[in-house]
Amino acid sequence: MSIILALLALVYSYGYFVNPALPGNRPAYPLGWWGWFDQSMYLRAAKAFASFDLDPSKHWYPAGFALLGAPFTRTMPGHPYFFVDLACFGAAFLGFAAFARRFGVGKYGALALFLLPLADKRLLESWVVPWSSTPTAALLWVLLATVAAHVLTERFQLWRAAAVGVTAALTLVFRPTEAIAAGIILGCAALFDLLHRRPRLAGPMAMAIGGTLVVGCYAALYLGIYGWHESGYLAQSRFLGFYYGNLGFKAFILLLDPQPWFGVAPDHWHEGLFQHAPWLVLGLGGMATGWFCVAQRHRWLLAALVGAIFCSTVNYLAYVDLLATGIWRYGNVHYLKWAYPGMALLGWLLVRELAFGRRRVAAIGLAGALALCSLRIVPQRVTGDEPYRMAELAGPRHEWTQAYFELPFMQDKLGSLQQMLAIRAMPLSNGIRVWAIRRDFEGPLTWAPGSGEGLGAITGQQRFRAAAGFGWPCFLLPRACPQADLAASVFP
Repeated sequence: MSIILALLALVYSYGYFVNPALPGNRPAYPLGWWGWFDQSMYLRAAKAFASFDLDPSKHWYPAGFALLGAPFTRTMPGHPYFFVDLACFGAAFLGFAAFARRFGVGKYGALALFLLPLADKRLLESWVVPWSSTPTAALLWVLLATVAAHVLTERFQLWRAAAVGVTAALTLVFRPTEAIAAGIILGCAALFDLLHRRPRLAGPMAMAIGGTLVVGCYAALYLGIYGWHESGYLAQSRFLGFYYGNLGFKAFILLLDPQPWFGVAPDHWHEGLFQHAPWLVLGLGGMATGWFCVAQRHRWLLAALVGAIFCSTVNYLAYVDLLATGIWRYGNVHYLKWAYPGMALLGWLLVRELAFGRRRVAAIGLAGALALCSLRIVPQRVTGDEPYRMAELAGPRHEWTQAYFELPFMQDKLGSLQQMLAIRAMPLSNGIRVWAIRRDFEGPLTWAPGSGEGLGAITGQQRFRAAAGFGWPCFLLPRACPQADLAASVFP
């Protein structure tokens, strides 16, 4: 195992030091990722913790990641998260390997599956750039490995049940969004104890006590920083929120093919996640059929893994501010990096069944996955009064920051539309393109009263509704994703 860990350290170090955003790698931008919003907030909070400073103006995100970096801000001020993230990278692999071993995958097989997603450099970057999702990924895989040992060991051990609760609760300290994934894994372990252990309540109670201790300690730290007030991060998250009404559309543009709606761009936001990792279709098939191909106790582990991946993915798809423009340009692909090795494992289980096991069941799962990935949702121009999802507004050319972040209120016949909450826009050479991110638009789009000063008049608009159909999954050879025929718009 030491050789494997050394190899992982080399992979991580290579990805870290060649990353263009590494502080000092580009003379024109010497701050590198410390000049980005998220990373600058992490660093500011870490420095504050190193000085025992609890001023709430210096703490934006949940405190866990900043606490890990605090000890290194004095000794490694430019790279305080190098060893932190390296340790988390290794811990995530060890947890994954321990979990995969329960399904007959050896350590070298686990290494291959763990590294498979990292063949795409953007997925490797998501591990080396400082994000709070890195320790969260480690925690989730350690949690899954601990639950696997808890479920598959006949002898009940109280300390292991408590460790399940502690590990699940720690995700709140780093990334509250992943409490959904951790909660599902924890719930599977607790339900197993209720149904199969004697006494029934010993395990769930130990899990609850362990989790309560972590939550209590973090609550004390939170009160020390913010008092009884809501943090800015929580207020912003509540403001943006989640919208579950267009999950099919969000899944298509983020996972399969955003190009028809977002156009072609040099930083690859026109590519869906499956276009960077086409093997994910095998994982999708494995999610559907793995349950039928493993022993009864192992089904609890698959339920924990599949349930956590599915619910976490759905939740992120519903996040209002997660769009194709952000998944690559702003690195949002890191949200689900913990799940990629799990999808690789599920894909391997499907391939193994196709080759040596229940071929018919596995073939049905693969066919179902391909059918889902054959869905296409493309813009179709409309001329009447029917609702529409996207509009291209002719007018003056705007800068990216102005259109994407600073667009003022617009309105249609149903009412006001606020930037980031109801609409997002991007510049075109002949105006702007506007997407509806909650409800569809109805009637002509105009500037809200008092909101369009300095942006010029809207001289015309083309409207597009979402039209669904099927076609060969364009992330699979031999066909490339078709180019959408929109209103002859050209990106700047």
